[in-house]
Amino acid sequence: MNEFSAKTRTQVRKAKKKNIEIEFDYSGFSTKEFHRLYQLMAKKNNVDNEYYLFSEEFLKNSFEDLTGKQFFVNAIYEGEYISSSLVVHHGDYMHYHLTANNPEYYHLAANSLILYEACRWGTENGKKEIHLGGGTSEIIKFKKGFTKTEPLDLLMGKKIRNQKIYDELVAFKRNTTDLLNTGFFPLYRG
Repeated sequence: MNEFSAKTRTQVRKAKKKNIEIEFDYSGFSTKEFHRLYQLMAKKNNVDNEYYLFSEEFLKNSFEDLTGKQFFVNAIYEGEYISSSLVVHHGDYMHYHLTANNPEYYHLAANSLILYEACRWGTENGKKEIHLGGGTSEIIKFKKGFTKTEPLDLLMGKKIRNQKIYDELVAFKRNTTDLLNTGFFPLYRG
């Protein structure tokens, strides 16, 4: 909490006073709820790019592929899931990968409580840092409330290390679906 801004600390205390329950899910049992919340948020924000619309199956499979390396932190209010975040971790680090919220409950500041609880979990489990990722200017403003550290410059590598494998992935993408964004790197994710 020492790293958080005064506003963020207030949001965390507010969420606690509203009796929002926090649930950690290490197995993926709440994937359906996360996906439901993610779809609500995508609709509210007019997200129509397939690249950002993760299927429930993809999310469920990620718990099998990354066993012991990720978890959901869920906020439950009066028996209903209202906010959820997918946190990935390895070694000393954590990554606040995806978040999903029911816009009707924004006023409860559940996402601030989720991030607080994720940070608390990291501290208790020997993690040294949490990467909050990017986003729109509004999202960046929210995330800046969780640290006094200035953001690092965004660096993106675009070197192809194995041209043969890269070309195979691009060919596979072209053969199975349309390339949605031919200007995206890596091309097989476009």
